[in-house]
Amino acid sequence: MPLGGLNGRFCYELFYDNNQPCSDCPIIRGEKNYSTCLEVRSAGQGERILLVSYSKLDDHSEGKERFVHLAKDITENKRLEENFYQSQKMEALGSLAGGIAHDFNNILTAILGLAHLAQRNLQPETAVMEDLRQIIIVVKRASALIRQILEFSRRGKPALQALRPHLILEEVLPLLRASLPTTIEMVVDIDPDCGVVRADPSQLHQVVMNLCTNAFRAMEGTKGVLAICLSRQEKIVAGRDDENDEKAHFYVVLTVRDTGKGMAPDIVSRIFEPYFTTSVKGKGCGLGLAVVHGIIKGYNGFIEVESTVGEGSAFHVYIPALKEGALVSEIREMPEMNLMGKEHILVIDDEPLLVKIHQRILEDYGYTVTGVSDSREALKKVLAEPELFDLVITDQTMPGLTGDELASAILKVAPVMPIILCSGHSDPFSPEKVFSLGIKKYLQKPMGADELVRTVRMVLNEHNELNV
Repeated sequence: MPLGGLNGRFCYELFYDNNQPCSDCPIIRGEKNYSTCLEVRSAGQGERILLVSYSKLDDHSEGKERFVHLAKDITENKRLEENFYQSQKMEALGSLAGGIAHDFNNILTAILGLAHLAQRNLQPETAVMEDLRQIIIVVKRASALIRQILEFSRRGKPALQALRPHLILEEVLPLLRASLPTTIEMVVDIDPDCGVVRADPSQLHQVVMNLCTNAFRAMEGTKGVLAICLSRQEKIVAGRDDENDEKAHFYVVLTVRDTGKGMAPDIVSRIFEPYFTTSVKGKGCGLGLAVVHGIIKGYNGFIEVESTVGEGSAFHVYIPALKEGALVSEIREMPEMNLMGKEHILVIDDEPLLVKIHQRILEDYGYTVTGVSDSREALKKVLAEPELFDLVITDQTMPGLTGDELASAILKVAPVMPIILCSGHSDPFSPEKVFSLGIKKYLQKPMGADELVRTVRMVLNEHNELNV
């Protein structure tokens, strides 16, 4: 504003676009020393943040008190500061999540183990058996959610694998149905022969849950229909092939449709921006669709959105389908094997409950098990009788000796001892690091009883074949 335009104007007019003095104005209150700084927000052409200093002048000409105000625009500085604080919060979230992951995964491992032990004493077709099956499913989903939080906060690499997405939906939909109010009708149309995609099962679960949660919020407080469709489509997409700008590709398409309030075009254009949300405070942080977009983009897929205000929205998620020839080579059923054994296994975990659970599970399959909750005591047992044990299963994060330290010490006296390392920590070991330590297998907690027993038998079989 030109200087002439400022003469005779009050500060509250310039900074607050107001016609009355501020209620806490130091000048109105008659304070003598006015030299200070305040942050004020200007409501002029877009909200601006100003750092204002003001002081009284000694000039008493014309019998008037005079004041000088200095205003510095610090809007950009404040935005950078807020972004910094936000990044610090995200980093703190990652550290917090990593800190609790170990203990939480131990708890989930215990729940899985106890559920398995309870199942072995029940008839197959009973209500309690079905309840236990649902507990196992829910625990696995809780484990997946932990991994998703850690991947988002620490940008971990997803575990991509060839999978049939209809199996993910069949697992997710009962949980989703239980969380929806009866006012929402759920219509499902899944083609079990839609194909195979390369994806992370936990991430794919997250995509479905985020889209369906978003659809529910669009219908919250009203009756509506949530339609979920999974199909195989051939689609011509420009610019997705080096040899031809327009070539047909096969996709597995997930469609989530709602009959909610819909979105205007200007909202649709921004829905995948991080922290952008149309939800009221406390009902969403604006990350759900941004996460979905990032996941699908990582699969070389894309999302199309249809929305009409007052009629609802539809999200079409396109994930590239693997070629038919990949079905046999990339998806294999776990080979059948006799899981029973007679070997002597040493189990080490600083959680005594987990030691007891794993001991009971392995003893049910015929193994002799020695359980120890102190890694230093476990090392003493091996040093005293190196030939006593046929296999060692150890946790990683323990007081005294960590799992990798214990493994290194054991291998010095028993170089061919097969060792399985388990961890509930947020930063899993890479296969390269595990093998470089001489460890035969790495298991990420929470692991179920079936995974534990199968891994034990597989490692022992491989060891026996190499040492015939």
